[in-house]
Amino acid sequence: MCSLSTVITAILLRVGIVGGGIVGLFTSYYLLRRGVNVTIIDTDPAGGRASENNAGFIVSTASKPRLSLSLLARAVLGFQAPVRVSLARLVRNARWFLKVSRSYGYGDDIIAKIARRSLDLYIEFLSSEGIDVDLVRGVISAFKKWEDAVMLAKSIGGRVLDERDLRDHGYIGLGGGVYVEEDLSINPLKLYWGLRKRVEDLGARVVIDEVRRIRVDEKGVVVIVGKGSTEHDYIVISAGSRCGEICRSIGYNPMVEPARGIVILHRTKRAGLISSPALLEDYGVAVAQHGSELLRVTGFFELIGHRVKIDRRLTGWLIGIARKHVKNYGEAEPYTVRMGFRPCSADLLPVIGRIPSYKNIYIATGLCRLGITMAPIAGKIVSSMILGESPPMDQEILSAISPARFGGRKVQAL
Repeated sequence: MCSLSTVITAILLRVGIVGGGIVGLFTSYYLLRRGVNVTIIDTDPAGGRASENNAGFIVSTASKPRLSLSLLARAVLGFQAPVRVSLARLVRNARWFLKVSRSYGYGDDIIAKIARRSLDLYIEFLSSEGIDVDLVRGVISAFKKWEDAVMLAKSIGGRVLDERDLRDHGYIGLGGGVYVEEDLSINPLKLYWGLRKRVEDLGARVVIDEVRRIRVDEKGVVVIVGKGSTEHDYIVISAGSRCGEICRSIGYNPMVEPARGIVILHRTKRAGLISSPALLEDYGVAVAQHGSELLRVTGFFELIGHRVKIDRRLTGWLIGIARKHVKNYGEAEPYTVRMGFRPCSADLLPVIGRIPSYKNIYIATGLCRLGITMAPIAGKIVSSMILGESPPMDQEILSAISPARFGGRKVQAL
């Protein structure tokens, strides 16, 4: 139990959450549950695009994207599904790409430990809050070759599926797969808005405005927005792929690059087009059905900046993969295409913790394609640090994901 002094301290705290996506909402949730005064500052009244437009998989067997130097080079020279790289972006952010290629093969064990802890928090959260997220238990990793499935199962566990098993789950033209029962699939749109409503019910104040800059003075942290300013004892920067822009005024670079993902939503008239969601590993394409009316096909990892125009060839390729491997795809009707920009750090590990040289500014970003999976643990770590409690991960993990690894200028900390 918390002491009376701890409770009073929490109630008196004013924390600003810069970025109202899924990470910012979970951070707010854990702080609000402890009585902290929370203000969420976000530019988009409709919510975070990356938080809504993703595969919706919560996986304990997570790993980093495989971005080797040779793959990045091929992705620049031509179409290397599911990765696309803009030559202009490569030249502009050559340091980021070089660091990414050097980190190849490092950190999967760290990601897996964080993901497993986050999965536990999800189960606890969904059980206690009762939010309807179209929850499905069990996710398949499917391959063209049965041997690839066997190899993955040796690494992560799970049940190996053959071609007939996959057909029973609703997939064709694939040789094998691995079914992991503890992994989850949710409708990210329902999760986002369910959590958003919950934090507002708990008392969060929401400010819809653009953050211009951040200033530290004797009163705390001042966030300058378009229509004025807000004052806080602490702030958490959780603005996804925009964190780098927001951090400029405090002299910190989290080295986050946006990786665009594309989602095609389909109308369906019945449940059971597929019996389990799946990641088609050879293509990097995720397929999930939510209830009886929605099929979600997600793919691509595009390092092209914040470009919003979508080439029809990309959506055509995604639809082609779904048509080829989803047995009952003919019963689904695509009706809208959406996108989200995943924040990916230069070593593809999260950036979570206190920003160097500041006692009262924290950051939670860099979750890359695992934003939904890792959002609860990111929020739990940061909220624990602000409240002066021990974070729910060991020091080795906290050091690996610390913002200090990307430096920061020396400024007066309050």
